[in-house]
Amino acid sequence: MSNIQLTIDDVEQLSHRALRNCNTNEVNCRAVTRAIVAAELDGYSQHGLACLPAYCEQASTGKINGNVQPELSQPAPTSLCVDALDGFAYPALDAGIEALAPVAHQMGIAGLSIINSSNFAVLGRYVEKLASMDLMALGFANTPAKNASFDNCEPVLGDNPMALAVPDGKKAARLIIDQSASTTSDVQSNNAAFVVELLAAVLTGANLGVQASSFNDSIGESPRTGQFIIAINPTLFCGQNFQAHLQVLTDSILKDPQARLPGQRRMNNRRSVLESGIEISPTEYDKILSYINQ
Repeated sequence: MSNIQLTIDDVEQLSHRALRNCNTNEVNCRAVTRAIVAAELDGYSQHGLACLPAYCEQASTGKINGNVQPELSQPAPTSLCVDALDGFAYPALDAGIEALAPVAHQMGIAGLSIINSSNFAVLGRYVEKLASMDLMALGFANTPAKNASFDNCEPVLGDNPMALAVPDGKKAARLIIDQSASTTSDVQSNNAAFVVELLAAVLTGANLGVQASSFNDSIGESPRTGQFIIAINPTLFCGQNFQAHLQVLTDSILKDPQARLPGQRRMNNRRSVLESGIEISPTEYDKILSYINQ
């Protein structure tokens, strides 16, 4: 049987209907659905509809609380904290980003910690949102342990993504870096993943990778992992010269006609997916329908 063609509107409707039928309130349903749609648009299909069955199972069993509202606090002028309360990461990230941006604009730099969180899918989405608000942003997120580290035969660290977005001065991102810190067992990857673990878990007080349950099933308690995001107002450090400096850097890269800036591929993917949609297998489609029709 051939694959099933879906438009982005189809992706949105299927995700929304499935989540609403799996013990997830409307606000959280919209937040998760936006994340799924964004992942598909950017070409990260492994973080899009592919994750929907796990989200539905986790909300249905209570591993993830689909009805909780994240709690925001500001213990210091430039320090913001969000407790996801064992819910989906996306509502917590949305609330935190909206609160973080004005503080960074005013103070020059600010940090956001998120605890009791879970799967965040594409971390670059959130630093890009800050770049669209004329802020440079760095993001760090820890994940359940899966990789042997520092000559330890037992997994200690996860993929531990980190991301960076730089504003273009026109309410968009000029470049976006979004990658796993640890994809191999070499020393440099281990060190990068360790830095992410320190920032996203140790600094925030979230579960370490060795303490977190899987993002991919409904077994056990919430992962309770963490995210840490730093937002910077470049004009308060570099003045009005920031974009000129950035232009020199990007021009030096783009002198090579074969070169592209980090993040360009995802921009191209967005155009392509909006025009052509995506494909999923009949098995995947039937699985999604099972949550809608249960």
